[in-house]
Amino acid sequence: MNTRFLDSFVRRGAVALLVLAAALTLATTDQARRMLGVKAGSAAADLARAHAAALADRLAAAERALRLVQTAPAGDGAYAAAALPYVNALAWVDAQGNTRMIHGPAGAPLSGPWPGAKQSPGTPPTAELAFRAPAPGGGAEGMLLMRLAGPDGSGNLVAQLNNNFLWPMPLAGLGGRHACILDDTDATVMCSAAPLPEEARRQVIAARGTPSSGILGWDADGASALGGRAQPSLPKSFAPTRLTVVVWEGSESLASTVAAHAWRFVPAIFLVLFPFALIILGRRGPSPHAEPGGATVRTPSVAPAIAPPQQRQLKAMAVMAGIDRAILSRAHAGRLVDLVLDGAPEAIGCDVAAITLLERHETTQARTFVVAVGAPKDRTAHRSELDGAVRRMLAREPDGCLVEAGAAAPFLKILAARGAHNVLVLPVFVDAGLTAVLSAGFAAGTLPDATTRLLARDFADRLGVALTAAAHESDLYRQVNYDPTTALPNQRLLRERLAQEIARAQREASEFALMFVDLDQFKKVNDVGGHQAGDTVLEQAARRMMRCLRAEDVLARFGGDEFVVLLPAIAKGTNAARVAEKLVATLSEPYVTAGQEHFLGASIGISVFPQDGRTSEKLMRNADFAMYRAKTEGRGRYVFFDEGMNTRVLDRAGLDRDLRTALANGELTLAYQPQIDLATGRVTGAEALARWQHPQRGAIPPDVFIEIAEQSNLIEAIGQFVRETACAQYLAWQARGLVLPRIALNVSSREVRRADFVEQIQALLAAHGMRPLSLELEITESLLLDSADSVIATLRTLHEMGVRLAIDDFGTGYSSMAYLKNLPFDVLKIDRSFVKDLGTRDGSEAIVTAILGVARGLGKDVVAEGIETEEQRAFLFREGCEAAQGYLWSRPLAPEAFETMLRGWVAVPHRPVLVHSSARLVSA
Repeated sequence: MNTRFLDSFVRRGAVALLVLAAALTLATTDQARRMLGVKAGSAAADLARAHAAALADRLAAAERALRLVQTAPAGDGAYAAAALPYVNALAWVDAQGNTRMIHGPAGAPLSGPWPGAKQSPGTPPTAELAFRAPAPGGGAEGMLLMRLAGPDGSGNLVAQLNNNFLWPMPLAGLGGRHACILDDTDATVMCSAAPLPEEARRQVIAARGTPSSGILGWDADGASALGGRAQPSLPKSFAPTRLTVVVWEGSESLASTVAAHAWRFVPAIFLVLFPFALIILGRRGPSPHAEPGGATVRTPSVAPAIAPPQQRQLKAMAVMAGIDRAILSRAHAGRLVDLVLDGAPEAIGCDVAAITLLERHETTQARTFVVAVGAPKDRTAHRSELDGAVRRMLAREPDGCLVEAGAAAPFLKILAARGAHNVLVLPVFVDAGLTAVLSAGFAAGTLPDATTRLLARDFADRLGVALTAAAHESDLYRQVNYDPTTALPNQRLLRERLAQEIARAQREASEFALMFVDLDQFKKVNDVGGHQAGDTVLEQAARRMMRCLRAEDVLARFGGDEFVVLLPAIAKGTNAARVAEKLVATLSEPYVTAGQEHFLGASIGISVFPQDGRTSEKLMRNADFAMYRAKTEGRGRYVFFDEGMNTRVLDRAGLDRDLRTALANGELTLAYQPQIDLATGRVTGAEALARWQHPQRGAIPPDVFIEIAEQSNLIEAIGQFVRETACAQYLAWQARGLVLPRIALNVSSREVRRADFVEQIQALLAAHGMRPLSLELEITESLLLDSADSVIATLRTLHEMGVRLAIDDFGTGYSSMAYLKNLPFDVLKIDRSFVKDLGTRDGSEAIVTAILGVARGLGKDVVAEGIETEEQRAFLFREGCEAAQGYLWSRPLAPEAFETMLRGWVAVPHRPVLVHSSARLVSA
C-alpha cells in the first residue's frame, strides 16, 4: 500500500476522533453550566469577602487617625498630619453647625443633616458613617462623623474621606467581574463599571437577617448571572452601619469559565479517544524540534513563575535570616541597619525605606538612614529630630500609622525628597523605650495593603530584636570599659589604649605624653553638697577637659577625682605644656551645683615616653609622682617628672603607714593655746591642738598629718583621741584649782555626719562630769553649707544641749548670709590669713571690719586667730572684737607648760601685759 495514502488515512481517522470529542463536549455544556455555577458563585463570594475586609481595615485606620486628632494637644500639628492621607477635609462642627476647619479648603461640605448630630459628645456609639452622592465616574464621598469631645468639651469631628484612599481596594483584582457597594439604605455608593442589576439588589435585600456573606444567582435579559455578597465588619465604635459588597459575573464570563473547565465533564470515552488522536498525529512527520540530522532537541523545562506576594515573602525571609545571623554574631547597630535597608524595599514592597535611630543621650536628636528603589545606596546619617508630638503619636499607634511624607516630622522630609508621598511609620521599642523608627515610603497614588503592613511590622519587630541585642552588647561593653559618672574610659580601657600607644611609639620611634590630673580641694565639694554635687563637678570637669583636647587624645577617669590624659605623638616640650596650661586654666573656673559655686583647681603631673618610662605601669607611676609634687609646691600647676620625686612620694607613703601606728605608740599628744578676752585681758578658754612627734623624723606639721588622716580614714580615731584627752586634762586642771571657762576642740566633717555623733558627745560629757557650756566644738565653715537634714539636726541638737559651736577659719570658704542666719552657732573665728595682713593695703582691714559687723548683727562672738603684734591687737579691740589667740600671748603649749602659764597669768585690761610662757617672757 502506498505510504502516502496510509499517512493520509491515519490523519483522517485522528480528525474524526477529535470531532467526536467536540460533539460530546457540546452535549455536556448545560451540565457544566449547572455544576460550575456553584463554583463561580463561591469564587465571587470569596472575592466580596476579601474586598469587604479591606474596606473595613481602611475605615478602622481612618477612625484611629481621627482619634489621634481628637486627643492631640492644642496646636499639635503632628497628630493632624496623621489623618491627612485619609481625608480631604477635617473640621470640628458643634451642635449649632458652626465649623472650625482643621484641614482642607474653606467651605468644604462638612456640615449638614447628620443623624444623631445633636447627641452629646462621646455618647456611644461614637462614629457614624454616611455617604454623599457618588462623584462623576467614581465612588460616593465618604463622610465620617466622630462624636468626640472637642477642645472646648463639645462638638463633633467630621471628616470628608479621601476617595483615593477609600475605594481603590474594592476596585482592584476583579478579574473581569463587576462590583458595587451598597449602604444601609440599599443605595449604591460605588460601582466599578456596570450598575448593579435590580434582580441582584432584590436578592441582597431579601438576604437581610441571613449570614453576612453568601452566593447570588439570577437571570437577566435571557442570560444567567452569578455573584457573591459580603458585609464589612466595622469597629464596634461605629453606629449601626451596614455596607454590602457585591461581586458578580455575567453570561460571557460564565461561558469562558465553563470552556476552561469543560474537560471535567466529558464522558470517559472522550478521555480515551483524545489522547489516541494526539498520539496518532504525533507519530508521523518530522518533529518540529528535530535537527536536520535527525537528532531531537529537548526543550528545557521552565520553572513556574512565582507570584509577586510570594517573591516578597521569600525575600523577607531571606533578609530576616541574615538579620538573625548578624544578631548571633553580635554585629554592631550599623551593620544591622545596612541589612534591613538593603532588603526592606523589595521585601516590603515600598519605594523608599528609612531607619531613624535616636541618639543614646539625647531626647529628640536622631540620625536617619534612607534607601530608595533604583537609586544608589546612601549611607549618610542625616541629622533629624523626633519631637514630643511625634513620640506621643507613635506611642499611641504601636502598630504604625500612615502619614504624608514631610507633614508630621522633619525626619520624614528625607523620604519626601526621594519621591515618597505617603509613609507608613512604625515605632521600634527597646526595653520599653522608643529607640528607632522604621519608615516605608510609597509614591503618590500608592497605599500599602494588608500584606505590606504585615511585612513592615515584621521588619520593625526584627529590627527591635536586633537593636536590643546590640544595645545590650554595647551596655555590657560600656559597663566594663567606661566610668558611669563621667562616661569616660575607665582604668581598664585606659591601659589598653596606653599599651597600643606604646607599641605604636616603639615602631615609629616617637614620643607621647601622659598626664595625671587631680582636682584640688575636691573634698570640700562633697563636704558642702554631698556626693551628688561631687558627681556633678566631675561631669563638668570631664566636659571642660574634652574641649581642650584633640580628637585623637584619650581622657580617662582613673578614680575618685583623678583623671588621666594620653597625648599621642606629642613631645615633652612646649606642646604638652601648652595642653597642661589649658587644663589648669579651665579647671580653675567656678563650678556650679544647685546654685552654689565651688572654686577648685587642678594639679597635673606629666611623664613622657620613653625617657620617663617604657611600660604602662612606670609611665603612670611617674606621672602620679609628678602630680603629687605639683600639689606640694602649691597646687594649681603642672610639673614634669624627675627622679627626685620618687623619694618625696615614698616619704609621704611612709607617713601614711606610720600614722596608723602612732596612736598605739603614744606618739600623738595635745598642745593648748589660750584664748584672751581683749577687753579684760583674762584667759577665757583654750584650744586643744593635736601634735605628732615621729620617733625618727621628729615633729610632723599638723597640716601634713591631718590631711593624711582625712585621706586614709584615720581622722575619726584621731578625733576621738583628742576629745577624750582634752576633757580628761580639763578636769585635771579643775581638780588642781585652775579655773578655765571652756575648752575648744576641732571636729572633722566626717565625724559630724555620723548618726551617733550626738550620743558620743553626750557620753563624753557624762563620763567626765563636764557641763555642756564648758565644751566648744570648732567646725569647718564648709560643713555649715551641707544641706543634709541630718547634719543640720545634729548641730541644732548640740546647740540646744548647751554645747558652744564655733565656725573655724571663717572667710576662707563659701559662707553666705543665708546660712549664717539660719544655722546654729555661737562664735566666728577670723582666719589668720586676714589678721596677718592688718595694716597693709590689700583690703584685710575692710574684710575684718565687715566680718565683725556681720557678727554683731547676728549677735555672735568673734575670736581672731594668729595675733602676733600689738598693732593687730589694738585694731581688733578698737573694731569690737571680743577675743583672740596668737603668739602675742602664747604659742600652743604642752599641758604642764600651759598650767604653769595659767597660774602666772596677770589680767591687765586695755593695755599690753607680760605673761609667763613655758621658757621665756613674751610681750603681750
